[in-house]
Amino acid sequence: MKKAITSICAVLAAAFSLQAHDGNFPVDSMLNPSMGYLHASASVGFESQYVFRGEKIDNYSIQPQVELMYPIAGFDITAGAWYNAPLYGSKYGDISELDLYADAAYKFDAFTVKAGYIYYWDTSGVPANAYASTMEVYGGVSMDTSSYIGYNINPSVFYFYDWVLKQQTVELSFSYEFPVGELLMGWSRLTLPVGIYGGYVSSGNKNKDGQGISYFYYGAQADLAYQLTDYCVISGGVRWSQRNGGQDFDYRDLRQYPIGGAESNIWFGGRISFGF
Repeated sequence: MKKAITSICAVLAAAFSLQAHDGNFPVDSMLNPSMGYLHASASVGFESQYVFRGEKIDNYSIQPQVELMYPIAGFDITAGAWYNAPLYGSKYGDISELDLYADAAYKFDAFTVKAGYIYYWDTSGVPANAYASTMEVYGGVSMDTSSYIGYNINPSVFYFYDWVLKQQTVELSFSYEFPVGELLMGWSRLTLPVGIYGGYVSSGNKNKDGQGISYFYYGAQADLAYQLTDYCVISGGVRWSQRNGGQDFDYRDLRQYPIGGAESNIWFGGRISFGF
């Protein structure tokens, strides 16, 4: 029922990366507002599965996303929307979902601190006993390791709290963009972004009886990304996830836990992203 909000594309994220503020809090973007301060991005992706925190939610889906970022007093304020439009149903049925989010990020030296809010809305229409929407607040820190080890593996740790499901999540991740095109053929526009992650979901209030479930999850992703222009990137690759413990949870009937044990998924996806 939920989708983790991530960067539209690793290459575009690098293009619009935060600048170190070094303790300064400029207010010119408020005193003299200008479209020149605004960054906008949009993307359309296809995924053969929709998997959230190690749990498969749906099968083939189209996933558009839009995002705006504006700097205010040294903080980069971001707002965006993500949508899952299923093409073929899973065991949970065709779940269409709209996620709305906003966050504030501040970078000092090699560290970026971020805090935000996500609203998850199941727009497909759920039964009366199910949650049609839920929401999370989150915060975390990431690090650019380039100045320390010569390349950026981008370690990050985030905490999420869902006050509808009474659920807590902690996630640790690493990512790196291999310059494969430049190394093999001299094509600097061709890269291989990869990422690994792992997390823990605490027991929550999923079945409205306070009898939630707890489990660990982890996974990896690798894409080939090609920067068509300075403002457009196309990417595609394979993803894998594993969930250990807990039970398979049916969002359509919060009283049912039809399958116990672990869950493993492997799937593929692609995306075209634009930004300025």
